[in-house]
Amino acid sequence: MAYTSELLSLLTRVRPYIREHELIPEPNSALKADAKDYMDFVNIDGERSRISLGSALEKDSYPTPTPKMREGYNPNSPFQYWWSGYSDYLRLQQMVDRYYQGKRPATYFDFGCSSGRVLRHFSVQTDLQVSACDIDLLNVRWLQRHLPKRIRVFQNSSLPHLPLEDNSIDVFSAYSVFSHIDVWEEAWLAEVRRILRPGGLAYITIQSQHTWHRVAEREKSLQRLLGFEVSPEMKLTAEDFQKPMPHERMVFFLKKFELYVNTFMHTDYVEREWSRYLDVCTIFMAPKGRFQEGVVLRKPHG
Repeated sequence: MAYTSELLSLLTRVRPYIREHELIPEPNSALKADAKDYMDFVNIDGERSRISLGSALEKDSYPTPTPKMREGYNPNSPFQYWWSGYSDYLRLQQMVDRYYQGKRPATYFDFGCSSGRVLRHFSVQTDLQVSACDIDLLNVRWLQRHLPKRIRVFQNSSLPHLPLEDNSIDVFSAYSVFSHIDVWEEAWLAEVRRILRPGGLAYITIQSQHTWHRVAEREKSLQRLLGFEVSPEMKLTAEDFQKPMPHERMVFFLKKFELYVNTFMHTDYVEREWSRYLDVCTIFMAPKGRFQEGVVLRKPHG
């Protein structure tokens, strides 16, 4: 039994500290009570505008997850959680308009969807065929119970395989997923290439050399990482996060309830190595208040 639990912790996510009652959502009325009519939006070019939220909020009648089910996103405000997903949805739509090469997108897949922070907006604001997966079964169950039934969501494992057909996805996203992959990074990229249609777009966030320096500004994150083991093996101090990354790919790992991994990779590494699988269109710097850069990739034709 101990061996089975150990194996499961490597293949899936185990969260013994989440209880059944925490799957109960916060009602949509809590979101609407906290909502604002307008928000300042920063697009992918860094341009600011003020946008009305009335129509988007009207279309979304679904509840929000409890703070513990939000994966650290805006635990104190249902509306700010909703807005963080909606603003990412808007930026991803801009990327599709600019970099997607094909007919009108018909399918969207969210890899590592959590409790639907971005996914919910594709399901209520568009007519795309929406599917998703997450390594945490609790997230999958929450989505199945509380978000639109047309979302096809399943639990995946850390093994690089998705039960999707070749060339079946137009738009793929992975928010804060590859920043937690150690081995099988290349195999996952090959899997993304397999499921994308030619001309299809993937948006993957990473912890880069810029994130490395941002860690130094966050004492809690800094102390947490300093308590991890690191590969390549070396002794790190707080001062090292103010210097250039010592290696172009570094993995921090901690074994507690599960094997937890935190991966940093230099953008030079991403452009060189990831382009073996997909065309690297561009890398966007993290929006204000965020930690990770975003890599836009496209599957070539032919």
